[in-house]
Amino acid sequence: MLLVRWVLTGALALVSIREALGVARPEGARVLRLWPLVAGAALAMLISAHVTTPAEGRQTAAVGKTIWTCLAAIPVLSVLPVGALYWALRRGATTAPAPAGAVIGLAGSWAAAAVQAAYCIEPGPLFLVTWYSLAIMGVMIVSAAIGARNLRW
Repeated sequence: MLLVRWVLTGALALVSIREALGVARPEGARVLRLWPLVAGAALAMLISAHVTTPAEGRQTAAVGKTIWTCLAAIPVLSVLPVGALYWALRRGATTAPAPAGAVIGLAGSWAAAAVQAAYCIEPGPLFLVTWYSLAIMGVMIVSAAIGARNLRW
């Protein structure tokens, strides 16, 4: 499961970084069409994790023992990659600053989640889908608010 978590989060980080670099250009607002895909993929992952976890173990698998570590570590670890992406895109010409900030937050937090996945002791996919997603959404929301103010063309 460790390898699956690391490969999944790393791959999503790379795809998100590519999208973040693409949204820095005026024609990069196409990223807005990805939101239904991202929401659908997240819902599919949650449903599959829920179905593959036995009913009697769902509560324990979802809660785990390291919720607060995960919820704190991913935002803290994402500061550096998010900052680096903002620095790289500061001279970009995005026409959608808030979505660009959200994609930057998504990319940076997936990179942080890949680091966190190497140290996470929770074995179940239900924990990964639930708590990693919640931490990543928090970083994305904050980054979208920052991007709306700082990425104006």
